[in-house]
Amino acid sequence: MKFRILFFTFFSTICLFLSCVGESKEDPLAIDKVLPGYWELVEAKRNGKPAPSLQGTYFEFDSLGVISTNLTGEQVVTEYKIENNSILYDGAKEQNKLDFHVNSIDTLTFNMVMRKIHKFELVLLKSEKKQ
Repeated sequence: MKFRILFFTFFSTICLFLSCVGESKEDPLAIDKVLPGYWELVEAKRNGKPAPSLQGTYFEFDSLGVISTNLTGEQVVTEYKIENNSILYDGAKEQNKLDFHVNSIDTLTFNMVMRKIHKFELVLLKSEKKQ
C-alpha cells in the first residue's frame, strides 16, 4: 500500500513539473523586426536538388520597404510588401513572391516558384554587406 502511495505521489509530481516546464513564453520572431538588413544565400535547392548556379545571391531589405537583390542574375531595386507569410516585389519581368519562414534572428528560409515549374528553397544568413 505504501508503495502505491509513493508511486502515485512521485508520478503526480513529475507530471506537474513537466507541464510547467514544457511551454515556452517566448514570442515568435516577427518578420518586420528580423528582415531589414543584408542577407546572403548559404544554401539553395531547385526541385529538391542543390542549385549551385545561385551562389552569390543576396537580398537587402531596408525598413522603408525597399528590396535590392540579384536573384534573377540582374540587380533589381524595388519596393516590397509583406502579406501573410510572403514577401511580394516586382522583378525585372513579373511580380515575385517569396514565402518565408523565420528560422532564427539571423536565418531565413524563402520558398518560391519560378516559371511555374521550378520550386526553390533558399536558406539565407544575415551578414555584413561587403563593399
